[in-house]
Amino acid sequence: MEKSLGELLKRKREEADSVPDRYKSEKENWLRRVDELYRTINQWLARYEKRGDIQFEYEEVSRQEELIGPYSVNCMIIRFFNGRKIRLTPVGLHVVAAKGRIDMDLDAVGRHIMIVGTPEGKNWEFAERTGARIEPFPFSRENFEALLKEFVEAF
Repeated sequence: MEKSLGELLKRKREEADSVPDRYKSEKENWLRRVDELYRTINQWLARYEKRGDIQFEYEEVSRQEELIGPYSVNCMIIRFFNGRKIRLTPVGLHVVAAKGRIDMDLDAVGRHIMIVGTPEGKNWEFAERTGARIEPFPFSRENFEALLKEFVEAF
């Protein structure tokens, strides 16, 4: 127990001030993970970009989360030679059952694909909403290219 009101107030202020630092660190980590994910996808698809089959675009969007506050983050757009596109849009860090979520809009293929952070926040996996269920599957180059192949076949 503190000896004085002043000591108690000082300790409580230090506790309160340390919370935003933790959330600031979480936000910075989230933004770094999103950028790393985009770099990975860019590397996987670089040969198609060199051939002119696709191009990468980025669009900044604003987000507001209760715990980490406001921030800006990029969406990744994979644009195909015919103008069709796949958009990867970060939804947020604090989502149910995951450590971050990015929605993958396959432009009318009829599938709801998400890229979600594993609970420890170090890896990614795909998840697909099928009715009321969400089915996870591994985030890999092979699975990513399979999704793109399905998308291209629907042109």
